[in-house]
Amino acid sequence: MRPAMQKALHAMTNDGNCKTFLRSFASECLSDKEEDHSLEWKEGLETMSTTQWLDLCEYIRQPQEDLHAAACVTCLSWSLRDSLPSSVVSSLSDVIVHLHSLLLQSPCDAQDAIAQCCEALWISHASGAEAVIPQLIPYLVVQALDGESATAIKRLRDVLDALSLLDFEDTSSRLLKDLLLRCFVSPAFLKTNDGVAILSDLFHLDASFMDDIHEIIRNQVHCQKVSVVKRYGLVYFKAWHTAHLSELPSLLKLEEDCIQPYLYHAIYIQTPALCTKLHAVLHAFFDAKQVCDPMLHRLVEPILWRGLRATNDQVRKQAALVLFQGFPYQNPSATKEEADALMQKQVDVMLQLVQDTSPATRVVAVHGLAKVLSLYWEVIPHDSIQQFLFWLFELVQDASSTPVRVAVLQGLPLVLDNHLSHSVLKSLLPKLSPYLNDKQETVRAAFCRLLVRVKSIRNMHFYDIASVDKCLLRLVVDATRPAVAKPLTNLFMRSYFPQGVSDEAQIARTVSMIEDYPVASRVFYRHVVHFSSIGVVCKLAALLLQFLASTLADINEAMAHGIVWVVVELLQSVAKPLWHSKRYADCRRFLQDQVLPDVLHSILDTYSTHGSVIAGMWHIIALLPYQKDAFVLRALDVMAKFECSSNKLLLAGILQCMVQWGEQLTLIESLMDQLHLRRSARANVALLLVCVEQLLMLCDLSAVAAALGERIAQNWPQFQAQMEPTSAILFGNVIWSLHQVVVSTTDSTAPPPIVLCDVYAWMSSQNKRKADDDVVDTTGSDQRLALVPILCEAMFFALQSATAVEFMQRVIEFAVDEPALNVQLLSMLVATEVDLDDEILCALLTALLEANASCCVWLTQLPHSVGLCRCLWLLLKQDARVAHAINATKWPDNALQSVLNVGLASTEELPPHVVEILTSCRALGWAGKIASPQVLAQLREARGITTP
Repeated sequence: MRPAMQKALHAMTNDGNCKTFLRSFASECLSDKEEDHSLEWKEGLETMSTTQWLDLCEYIRQPQEDLHAAACVTCLSWSLRDSLPSSVVSSLSDVIVHLHSLLLQSPCDAQDAIAQCCEALWISHASGAEAVIPQLIPYLVVQALDGESATAIKRLRDVLDALSLLDFEDTSSRLLKDLLLRCFVSPAFLKTNDGVAILSDLFHLDASFMDDIHEIIRNQVHCQKVSVVKRYGLVYFKAWHTAHLSELPSLLKLEEDCIQPYLYHAIYIQTPALCTKLHAVLHAFFDAKQVCDPMLHRLVEPILWRGLRATNDQVRKQAALVLFQGFPYQNPSATKEEADALMQKQVDVMLQLVQDTSPATRVVAVHGLAKVLSLYWEVIPHDSIQQFLFWLFELVQDASSTPVRVAVLQGLPLVLDNHLSHSVLKSLLPKLSPYLNDKQETVRAAFCRLLVRVKSIRNMHFYDIASVDKCLLRLVVDATRPAVAKPLTNLFMRSYFPQGVSDEAQIARTVSMIEDYPVASRVFYRHVVHFSSIGVVCKLAALLLQFLASTLADINEAMAHGIVWVVVELLQSVAKPLWHSKRYADCRRFLQDQVLPDVLHSILDTYSTHGSVIAGMWHIIALLPYQKDAFVLRALDVMAKFECSSNKLLLAGILQCMVQWGEQLTLIESLMDQLHLRRSARANVALLLVCVEQLLMLCDLSAVAAALGERIAQNWPQFQAQMEPTSAILFGNVIWSLHQVVVSTTDSTAPPPIVLCDVYAWMSSQNKRKADDDVVDTTGSDQRLALVPILCEAMFFALQSATAVEFMQRVIEFAVDEPALNVQLLSMLVATEVDLDDEILCALLTALLEANASCCVWLTQLPHSVGLCRCLWLLLKQDARVAHAINATKWPDNALQSVLNVGLASTEELPPHVVEILTSCRALGWAGKIASPQVLAQLREARGITTP
């Protein structure tokens, strides 16, 4: 016994002072100390005499300063009731009832202790325990609603049977009913099994309360996720199951007022999304079909068959879903003849559904038939099975509906789950071989997954359906479509990437595939990571490189090319997790130990004249960042000898290496060194621009973008002598990309590079020179147009800069001479609501009207085109040639109305050419509403036209 307890008991014996006892208990058992001496106090309580017990109980019933300690002592004492005299147990029971009266007014810590006392009293079935229920239940409900753990819900479940003591017809229970209804929208209740059990039991408390519950859940179904709605379905099912097993009076009401309405609306509702939610509610019933089969048949009988015959496609589809989910519907009380007739009725309806005029209904029917054949092959008549299979193979040819073809190919693997189907389908499946090359990707993907399922069945072979060569050809064609490529890769895993074989056998399989199917091998090994571990992929890559290095003299260039690029595909497929996740540190160490620099150098030296092999090797080195020290100088040496006509794959590989090693700045310095005036004549400008363009996509150049852009722009005059039009376009793209990097990183409003205008002007001069020299342009296009989007985008940025006046002036000058630039520039200006000077806008419009007046039509119909229409009116009023251009291009009335609205309200007389345009309109009602009296008089006189 604890010393403090001995002292407290001694004080209680001498003078009946229980206060010291409670303080000592609080100090040793309820303090924040790490040690809890409750067990020792419990042992000490067993030594107390009856007198001491009765004194303690009497003291606790008095007002207490520390109600928490009193409640905890009471709870601990109640656990000893089996060893206490009946008078003490009765007194403790009275204490708990007294504490219950203080429950809702007590401090928080005391409340929980009192609640535990009340729970213990109820669970022990002690006499008078019902007295602790009125405040206990609301307290536990509130705790369960507000609590973050499942403990409070479990505590509530332990005393839930006490709810039957409460009168739910009484108005005083309204607050408790509201609290209980809140439980149905609480995630804490729905996500735990105890919570679902509580909610299901609440259905049986009272008939009117069941209506309230059903209304709450019904209002939640449409706005909750399917996963949550399924939990509501589980609540309904458990409520029904309890009522069914116990034959509760609430069973009939639950079936007819709650479950049957869901079945009805699942068939007849017109909102597909809500229909999905309703099926989620019913999911628990269909999953437990053996238990609730009689109920489902009874409830669905009045509504299902009418829905299957409905004229509405949506209703038939939803009725089909209910039919197949509950198949077979059975009536336990029916005779054998009646049961057979009901089964045949369902089979006949299924055959009607697969021939339905609605593709969506046929899809549901195909999935349903596949499920029926998979689960009930043994009980379905042989003739019906033959009819089902006939229609499945008939519908796979349904050219009018891709989803129907997909549904058949998705359903057949389900049918194959039943072993009785194998002998029948083995001879039928080869008829499906054309669907390997179906025009729809979803069909091809479903067919490939069917092949994978066939491969897993003994005595069935996928190559009897589609040959190996055809499958590998499809793998190549659909290399960029994972939905097809992944199952095809899975199909050949055991053949070309077997697990548990020796290294020599694995290399032999890989080399065999590379030799027989060089292109397919790359696609295959790109996707093997989806069906094996990253460690196994790294091991194969290392084995292949070691094999190539050890047999350099025996392998031809084609085989070396295939091996190298397979290794590239393997390493690329695992690169992201391999180098960025701590989980794969062992794999990284393995590669460092197995793929040594000497191995890679020997391969590079041996195949130095074979461009594709060398390019692949540099891609491999880029995927092995730890190789930097051994190869960085070699990479720079290769770049120094590079020419624009060199291998583009090799360039990409080396650039990736420099980026992976963090040496892009070194490379950039080397490239910028080529811009020195003394070397500019020898500089390969196109190579420089290509490198910068690639680096912009591969890494962040924000630190050097400004300096690099400035250096490149300064050397434009020297570049012109070596520049081709395509290189000039690339130059413009690079300059503009570098400028965007600068703007995005510094958040500045720097003006666009003026060199963009120089490039456009140079390309214009080249076009003019060719035209003067009568040089025929074999490309058949004006390459300047490739710079038009760049100039327009730069113009947009220029409008936000206070120092871009020169740039804007030059672009506007270009636009006057180039209709394509003019149109795009004007549309951008109108869309961004830029308030341009009328003189500038009129100059642009004049040039555009002369070149292509029809382009102005859609410009007038853009939002915010008021300023443009005003300028068009000014031009139209001043120049008859503008009217001639408009008439020649036959502008529609709505375009003319947008322009003429500006001037019709004027008191000035209209020029004759404007009147001519007006009279050419089909209707002039709009003009009569806005025109001034002077203009209306002109229109009346013109050719006898009278305005309304």
